[in-house]
Amino acid sequence: MRTQSLTQIVQDVFTDVQVQASFNQQNHIEFILVKNPLQEYYLIWLPVTFDTCMLFSVKMNPNKFTTEFQQVKLQSRITYILEHFIESEFNDIEIQKSIYLQKQINHGLHN
Repeated sequence: MRTQSLTQIVQDVFTDVQVQASFNQQNHIEFILVKNPLQEYYLIWLPVTFDTCMLFSVKMNPNKFTTEFQQVKLQSRITYILEHFIESEFNDIEIQKSIYLQKQINHGLHN
C-alpha cells in the first residue's frame, strides 16, 4: 500500500491546492491551511467530533494568520475561527469528501 502525503490527500478533494500548514490537536490534524493557484488561501477544519468538515476563506495575510493561530490555545481555536471568519465565506465540505479526508488524514496518515 502506497502512503500519500497530506498534500496528495487534500488534492484528491481540492485539485491544484498546496498545503501551507497544518495544525494538530495531539495526533489529530484539525486544521489545514491551503493555497490555490490564484494565491487564495483557505482553512480546512477537520473537527474531532463532527463528520462534516468546513472550508473557510482566509483573507488576512497567511503568515500573520499562521503565526497568530499557532499561538492560540487548542481549546480556543474554534472561538478564534468564529471571531475571525464567521462573517467571511465558509462552506461545509460535502459529507463523502469530509469522510474521505477524515479517514485518510486522521485514521490513515497518523495510524
